[in-house]
Amino acid sequence: MTLGKLCGMKRRNEPITWLTCYDYPMAQIMDASGMDTMLVGDSGAMTVLGYPTTLPQTLDAQLMVTEAVLRGTSYAFVVGDMSYMTYEMSKKELGKLGIDVD
Repeated sequence: MTLGKLCGMKRRNEPITWLTCYDYPMAQIMDASGMDTMLVGDSGAMTVLGYPTTLPQTLDAQLMVTEAVLRGTSYAFVVGDMSYMTYEMSKKELGKLGIDVD
């Protein structure tokens, strides 16, 4: 599955299957069932690792889970969440770019 194929399905108003997946065996099962897309959510911190929130999920842990799901797929398009605060710049970094956030 590719983004282009997903966009074509959307344009043709075809259903797109999408579920959340957190590990290799479930990825194999979902892929074999013909799942179009799998989300590897940071909610795995709670549902798999037992944390009370998603906040402790590190980017390294998120990448490890996403890689496991990728190894279990040959068809599905895999989308991996980024862990909280791994994608935003600090106020200091934004200031260096001349962006005022106050």
